[in-house]
Amino acid sequence: AMAIPSPEPPRRLELAAQVRSSSTGELQIARAALRDAAPEHLHALVATACLCAAGTDTPPKRDRLERLVAALTAPGDGVFTLAGARVVVEQDEVWFTREPGESARGGLPHQSLPAGEPLVWDGRFEVEAARSGLAIRPLAGIASRLPLAEQSQMRTLQARTRGALPAVVDGGLIHCPPAQALPQVRLRPLAARRLAAACGLVEREPD
Repeated sequence: AMAIPSPEPPRRLELAAQVRSSSTGELQIARAALRDAAPEHLHALVATACLCAAGTDTPPKRDRLERLVAALTAPGDGVFTLAGARVVVEQDEVWFTREPGESARGGLPHQSLPAGEPLVWDGRFEVEAARSGLAIRPLAGIASRLPLAEQSQMRTLQARTRGALPAVVDGGLIHCPPAQALPQVRLRPLAARRLAAACGLVEREPD
Protein backbone atom coordinates (compact mmCIF):
# COMPACT_ATOMS: atom_id res chain seq x y z
CA ALA A 1 0.00 0.00 0.00
CA MET A 2 1.17 3.50 -0.78
CA ALA A 3 2.18 5.46 2.28
CA ILE A 4 0.14 8.60 2.83
CA PRO A 5 2.44 11.54 3.62
CA SER A 6 1.71 13.41 6.80
CA PRO A 7 0.35 16.94 6.36
CA GLU A 8 3.01 19.63 6.08
CA PRO A 9 3.32 21.62 9.33
CA PRO A 10 1.70 25.05 9.08
CA ARG A 11 4.08 27.62 7.67
CA ARG A 12 4.97 30.67 9.72
CA LEU A 13 2.40 32.96 8.09
CA GLU A 14 -0.35 30.35 8.34
CA LEU A 15 0.45 29.84 12.01
CA ALA A 16 0.46 33.57 12.76
CA ALA A 17 -2.85 33.98 10.92
CA GLN A 18 -4.48 31.68 13.48
CA VAL A 19 -3.77 34.09 16.36
CA ARG A 20 -6.83 36.00 17.56
CA SER A 21 -7.03 39.10 19.76
CA SER A 22 -9.40 40.55 22.32
CA SER A 23 -10.50 44.09 23.14
CA THR A 24 -8.15 44.02 26.12
CA GLY A 25 -5.09 43.23 24.00
CA GLU A 26 -4.82 39.51 24.73
CA LEU A 27 -3.58 37.19 22.01
CA GLN A 28 -5.04 33.70 21.76
CA ILE A 29 -4.30 30.65 19.66
CA ALA A 30 -5.55 27.07 19.66
CA ARG A 31 -3.11 24.74 21.37
CA ALA A 32 -3.51 22.20 18.56
CA ALA A 33 -2.09 24.74 16.09
CA LEU A 34 1.05 25.07 18.21
CA ARG A 35 1.47 21.32 18.54
CA ASP A 36 1.22 20.88 14.75
CA ALA A 37 3.68 23.64 13.91
CA ALA A 38 7.24 23.17 12.69
CA PRO A 39 9.65 23.83 15.60
CA GLU A 40 11.29 26.89 14.03
CA HIS A 41 7.91 28.48 13.32
CA LEU A 42 6.62 27.63 16.78
CA HIS A 43 9.58 29.21 18.56
CA ALA A 44 9.35 32.35 16.43
CA LEU A 45 5.63 32.75 16.97
CA VAL A 46 5.73 32.21 20.75
CA ALA A 47 8.57 34.70 21.18
CA THR A 48 6.79 37.27 19.00
CA ALA A 49 3.43 36.78 20.72
CA CYS A 50 5.05 37.33 24.12
CA LEU A 51 6.71 40.56 23.00
CA CYS A 52 3.57 41.91 21.32
CA ALA A 53 1.22 41.04 24.18
CA ALA A 54 3.64 42.55 26.71
CA GLY A 55 4.45 45.63 24.64
CA THR A 56 8.17 44.91 24.94
CA ASP A 57 10.89 44.47 22.33
CA THR A 58 13.75 42.55 24.00
CA PRO A 59 13.72 38.95 22.75
CA PRO A 60 13.49 36.26 25.45
CA LYS A 61 16.49 34.12 26.31
CA ARG A 62 16.64 30.95 24.27
CA ASP A 63 16.59 28.55 27.23
CA ARG A 64 13.52 30.17 28.76
CA LEU A 65 11.77 30.22 25.40
CA GLU A 66 12.49 26.52 24.90
CA ARG A 67 11.07 25.69 28.35
CA LEU A 68 7.88 27.57 27.55
CA VAL A 69 7.52 25.92 24.14
CA ALA A 70 7.95 22.51 25.76
CA ALA A 71 5.16 23.34 28.22
CA LEU A 72 2.85 24.51 25.43
CA THR A 73 3.22 21.28 23.48
CA ALA A 74 3.20 18.85 26.43
CA PRO A 75 0.09 17.71 28.33
CA GLY A 76 -1.11 19.83 31.24
CA ASP A 77 -2.11 23.41 31.97
CA GLY A 78 -0.19 26.20 33.65
CA VAL A 79 0.71 29.87 33.88
CA PHE A 80 4.13 31.10 32.77
CA THR A 81 5.91 34.43 32.34
CA LEU A 82 8.32 35.37 29.58
CA ALA A 83 9.61 38.70 28.24
CA GLY A 84 7.06 40.68 30.27
CA ALA A 85 4.16 38.51 29.15
CA ARG A 86 1.93 36.17 31.13
CA VAL A 87 1.17 33.01 29.17
CA VAL A 88 -1.91 31.10 30.31
CA VAL A 89 -1.95 27.53 29.02
CA GLU A 90 -5.37 25.88 29.09
CA GLN A 91 -6.51 22.54 27.75
CA ASP A 92 -7.37 23.79 24.26
CA GLU A 93 -6.15 27.40 24.16
CA VAL A 94 -3.08 29.48 24.93
CA TRP A 95 -3.43 33.13 25.95
CA PHE A 96 -0.70 35.78 25.87
CA THR A 97 -1.22 38.94 27.91
CA ARG A 98 0.73 41.57 29.85
CA GLU A 99 2.25 40.45 33.14
CA PRO A 100 0.47 42.77 35.63
CA GLY A 101 3.22 42.30 38.22
CA GLU A 102 5.17 44.91 36.25
CA SER A 103 2.88 47.50 37.79
CA ALA A 104 4.18 46.78 41.29
CA ARG A 105 7.74 47.29 40.02
CA GLY A 106 6.88 50.60 38.40
CA GLY A 107 7.01 49.16 34.92
CA LEU A 108 3.66 50.51 33.72
CA PRO A 109 3.73 54.23 32.91
CA HIS A 110 1.65 57.16 34.13
CA GLN A 111 1.28 59.74 31.34
CA SER A 112 -0.65 62.91 30.59
CA LEU A 113 -2.73 62.74 27.41
CA PRO A 114 -2.25 65.65 25.00
CA ALA A 115 -5.49 66.67 23.30
CA GLY A 116 -5.86 65.37 19.76
CA GLU A 117 -2.45 63.69 19.64
CA PRO A 118 -2.32 59.88 19.65
CA LEU A 119 0.33 58.27 21.81
CA VAL A 120 1.29 54.68 22.49
CA TRP A 121 0.87 53.59 26.10
CA ASP A 122 3.02 50.73 27.37
CA GLY A 123 3.65 49.53 23.83
CA ARG A 124 0.17 47.96 23.82
CA PHE A 125 -2.49 50.62 23.27
CA GLU A 126 -2.81 53.65 21.05
CA VAL A 127 -4.62 56.34 23.02
CA GLU A 128 -6.01 59.67 21.84
CA ALA A 129 -7.84 62.16 24.03
CA ALA A 130 -10.39 64.56 22.59
CA ARG A 131 -9.63 67.19 25.21
CA SER A 132 -6.88 68.17 27.63
CA GLY A 133 -6.75 67.44 31.35
CA LEU A 134 -6.76 63.65 31.06
CA ALA A 135 -4.05 61.17 32.06
CA ILE A 136 -3.51 57.43 31.68
CA ARG A 137 -2.08 54.94 34.17
CA PRO A 138 -2.39 51.23 35.02
CA LEU A 139 -5.62 50.10 36.61
CA ALA A 140 -3.84 47.97 39.23
CA GLY A 141 -4.60 49.22 42.74
CA ILE A 142 -7.35 51.65 41.75
CA ALA A 143 -10.04 49.40 40.25
CA SER A 144 -12.23 49.91 43.32
CA ARG A 145 -12.44 53.62 42.41
CA LEU A 146 -14.18 52.93 39.10
CA PRO A 147 -17.86 53.89 38.81
CA LEU A 148 -20.12 51.00 39.82
CA ALA A 149 -21.26 50.41 36.23
CA GLU A 150 -17.64 50.02 35.11
CA GLN A 151 -16.84 47.74 38.03
CA SER A 152 -19.69 45.52 36.87
CA GLN A 153 -18.36 45.58 33.31
CA MET A 154 -14.89 44.72 34.59
CA ARG A 155 -16.19 41.45 35.94
CA THR A 156 -17.00 40.39 32.37
CA LEU A 157 -13.33 40.75 31.40
CA GLN A 158 -10.74 38.06 32.00
CA ALA A 159 -9.31 38.41 35.51
CA ARG A 160 -5.79 37.81 34.20
CA THR A 161 -5.89 41.02 32.14
CA ARG A 162 -7.34 43.48 34.63
CA GLY A 163 -4.32 44.68 36.59
CA ALA A 164 -2.40 45.69 33.48
CA LEU A 165 -5.29 47.46 31.77
CA PRO A 166 -5.10 51.23 31.24
CA ALA A 167 -7.20 53.58 33.35
CA VAL A 168 -8.03 57.14 32.35
CA VAL A 169 -7.82 59.75 35.11
CA ASP A 170 -10.15 62.73 34.70
CA GLY A 171 -9.57 64.97 37.68
CA GLY A 172 -10.71 62.85 40.62
CA LEU A 173 -12.57 60.35 38.42
CA ILE A 174 -11.18 57.03 37.21
CA HIS A 175 -12.44 55.20 34.11
CA CYS A 176 -11.36 52.04 32.33
CA PRO A 177 -11.88 52.37 28.55
CA PRO A 178 -11.74 48.60 27.86
CA ALA A 179 -14.67 48.20 30.27
CA GLN A 180 -16.65 51.29 29.29
CA ALA A 181 -16.58 53.29 26.05
CA LEU A 182 -15.53 56.87 26.72
CA PRO A 183 -16.50 59.58 24.21
CA GLN A 184 -13.46 61.66 25.16
CA VAL A 185 -10.91 58.86 24.70
CA ARG A 186 -10.13 56.58 21.76
CA LEU A 187 -8.28 53.41 22.75
CA ARG A 188 -6.98 50.83 20.29
CA PRO A 189 -5.08 47.62 21.23
CA LEU A 190 -1.88 47.17 19.24
CA ALA A 191 -0.77 43.61 20.09
CA ALA A 192 -2.45 41.95 17.11
CA ARG A 193 -1.21 44.64 14.68
CA ARG A 194 2.35 44.34 16.00
CA LEU A 195 2.26 40.57 15.67
CA ALA A 196 0.86 40.75 12.13
CA ALA A 197 3.63 43.15 11.12
CA ALA A 198 6.37 41.13 12.81
CA CYS A 199 5.21 37.91 11.15
CA GLY A 200 4.79 39.44 7.70
CA LEU A 201 1.00 39.37 7.57
CA VAL A 202 1.01 43.10 6.84
CA GLU A 203 3.68 45.19 5.18
CA ARG A 204 4.76 47.26 8.17
CA GLU A 205 4.14 47.78 11.86
CA PRO A 206 2.06 50.86 12.72
CA ASP A 207 4.02 53.88 13.92
